[in-house]
Amino acid sequence: MQILHQILGELGIRKTQRAFLSKLLSLWLVIPGRINYTNLSRYSDQSEQTFRNWFGKACPHLCINTGIVGVLQKAECMGSTLVLGADASFISKAGKATDGIAKFWNGSIGKVEEGLELSAATLIDLEYRQAIVLNAVQTPASFAEEQSRVTHYAGHIQTTLKTLPEGIRQQIKAIALDAFYAKRKFIDPVLKAQNELGCDIAIVGKLRKDADLYYLYQGERSGKRGRPKELDGKVDFKDYSRWEEAERNDTWVVLTCLVKSKSLKRRLRVVQILWLDSKGQVIRKELLFCTNLSFDALLIIQCYRARYEMEFCFRDAKQFAGLEDSQARTTTALEYHWNTAFLSVNLTRAQQLLDSQNHPADFVFSMEDAKRKTYNLFLAQRFMALLPPEVNRHKLWNALQDTINIGVKAA
Repeated sequence: MQILHQILGELGIRKTQRAFLSKLLSLWLVIPGRINYTNLSRYSDQSEQTFRNWFGKACPHLCINTGIVGVLQKAECMGSTLVLGADASFISKAGKATDGIAKFWNGSIGKVEEGLELSAATLIDLEYRQAIVLNAVQTPASFAEEQSRVTHYAGHIQTTLKTLPEGIRQQIKAIALDAFYAKRKFIDPVLKAQNELGCDIAIVGKLRKDADLYYLYQGERSGKRGRPKELDGKVDFKDYSRWEEAERNDTWVVLTCLVKSKSLKRRLRVVQILWLDSKGQVIRKELLFCTNLSFDALLIIQCYRARYEMEFCFRDAKQFAGLEDSQARTTTALEYHWNTAFLSVNLTRAQQLLDSQNHPADFVFSMEDAKRKTYNLFLAQRFMALLPPEVNRHKLWNALQDTINIGVKAA
């Protein structure tokens, strides 16, 4: 991959590591089945132990991924207004000897299941909705006192923000989360880390439909001694007379209001979305929040919706990049495998974006096509290598070009 060689050269990674990463990511696209130590050795001239040794070492996946973002922005294939999405994903894993085996929520089946979990941070641009997974870390099976999975997720985002280059960090407008992260143990540490870094990034997420919220007092001050009046009654979700209407059409009504959350103990801008049926009746409600009171209601919705692009990254990594295929048992090796799986998806997306003739907003990414085409190319090159020297290889190679695209949907 051209983009990979360019980024690795700029990072100043030592020659042996550059050579290994280049070979590894090429194999990652070639292997049609499970991507593990055994198959990596079968499709290469290196042993299983070589791959096991490398997977036990540190690798600057986050630096490579931020390099991809820089290349895409320079080519105007990715916007400069970014959202940092945070989400966790269940990873199935058999056996009992792997670090971190515990019971985690598996969203695909809607229940708790025994396995592993990773926490991923993803950059999504608001303009073209292109997503690049920055890094993934393993969720521990147990925690010390006063620690929990929520504090672990918060620590992951804090570390990611501190590690990001200043130029990228300044482009992040919001951190987008689902409802599970709407807790003080997550929001307070992340906002504190921002203050230490000198950046102002809003947190956008979802609240329960019956969240305990209170209107802010907007009346005149009495001038009397004591603490000024702050609240003006509890929010009644059956009465929207004190809410401001931001947008209305045939499918929804968007309302917004400034409130104080009892559970989060801070002021928020909340957005209530009332979804309508064909008769104009409310069939569903959603309640979003933002820690930045100056955010527009529609911008909050846009930021929250952008986080859904993470789901496509998880899907592609699981279906086509072997995210759940690791034979590793240690946390370091597992994270190396997961980050390499996401990196292969990022690089493939970036290369297709750079090669595409379509506008980035109209770009359709297919990891499946990239895998199939790379495997066809791998086979063609192996056949060519077996031909006797008197054969006109150049002529034959030109004739094989159509064969390389067999099975590719968008060829």
